[in-house]
Amino acid sequence: MSLIVRDKYFYKTVLAIAVPIALQNMVTSAVGMLDTIMLGQLGEVAMSASSLANQVGFIFMMINFGLTSGAGILTSQYWGREDADSIRKVMSLTYRISMGIALVFAVGATFF
Repeated sequence: MSLIVRDKYFYKTVLAIAVPIALQNMVTSAVGMLDTIMLGQLGEVAMSASSLANQVGFIFMMINFGLTSGAGILTSQYWGREDADSIRKVMSLTYRISMGIALVFAVGATFF
């Protein structure tokens, strides 16, 4: 079994997916770096407050990442079985849970 894929379409597809993801990660890192630079001029208290707020946002993102990763695994299995009804159920449930989590974090951010 060869580890090198000779299909050019495969590489085009991978790049079409990977490049936007890499760019989004670069933008996210740049925003974080610029936040640190700006807040560094305001003092330690401002940087500490920003750091605490970013930790809550990071937890929210990781919960949603885990949820959508699991949904992606289930969806791909159902896709292989050609079970569109189960795909709809998984996607609907994932959307509802994600919106519920977002609501909890939004309420928490509003009152705390």
